[in-house]
Amino acid sequence: MREKSKIKVIFHIGLEKTGTTSFQSFCTDNRVLLRRHSVLYPAHNFGFFKNSHEPLAACYFPGNAASQLMMRSSHRDKEVVLRSLNREIERASADTILISAEHFSSRFPASHIRQLAADFSAYDCRIAVVVRDHVSRALSAYSTAIASGRHLTLQEFVDEICHPENIYMRYKETIAQWETVFKRENMMVFAYSENENIIERLAQGLISLDIRSSQIGGYAQKKSLGASAIEARRLINRELSERRPAGASKLHFGSILAHMRHAIKKRTIANSSDRLRFSEDQLQRVNAIAEIDRRWLEDVYRIHLGDRRSNGDVR
Repeated sequence: MREKSKIKVIFHIGLEKTGTTSFQSFCTDNRVLLRRHSVLYPAHNFGFFKNSHEPLAACYFPGNAASQLMMRSSHRDKEVVLRSLNREIERASADTILISAEHFSSRFPASHIRQLAADFSAYDCRIAVVVRDHVSRALSAYSTAIASGRHLTLQEFVDEICHPENIYMRYKETIAQWETVFKRENMMVFAYSENENIIERLAQGLISLDIRSSQIGGYAQKKSLGASAIEARRLINRELSERRPAGASKLHFGSILAHMRHAIKKRTIANSSDRLRFSEDQLQRVNAIAEIDRRWLEDVYRIHLGDRRSNGDVR
């Protein structure tokens, strides 16, 4: 059995809307390829579900807190989840363990980060995070929020993400929390580019794996709906949510809504070419946050996100 201190554990923590799902799908589908390079993407433990280690992140929250935060859980205690993960790591004898869940960055407060560090203190840990232009990421996040069933307006969404206590769009604050615990020298920050395949970038940057374009062609990010279709779905979400039958099972009703939204998406996506855009005031509010992060990322990590002053494409 190898000493844990000689095993590198890389936590890929997102950010959300930076190609994380595509990268997770690639890692799951190519676990054999990764193992040939002594990299384990652990999938046979209670901390893994459908390509992601979301249940591992969820086990750090008590009771039903994970479900309230919209996180899939294995419904097992943290000790059980960690034991199953460590067992898989020990059996694999790999040099590098790759763990990926965007919920680490979007859900974890500082106290949970410290707990995670303590639980994996025996390993040589690294933290990988991908940052993206704030404007295009925020627009994409709004599209996803509506697709998931929410019915807030774009203005309400901007109010939410720009709230001083919400760090979802505040990269400096998010990364600083992880820096404080895992130290800056163990942080790996990558810039997401609309013109670059993030899977290829992460495979090379995280595990020194060169992959062919033919190996990643099937993992392209999904195209978002246009503004009209998003608004139509938002209104439908609101109407259906208000008309939920009294006494109806939340889970059953949610399943019905999901099927209806999927059908609506299939019918509207082909005719949805109008781009979602912020108003000038909304754009200024997002850019006020972005300006702080741009300067900090360039000064500290030599990451250049560009000076986006206009609305971006949604992906």
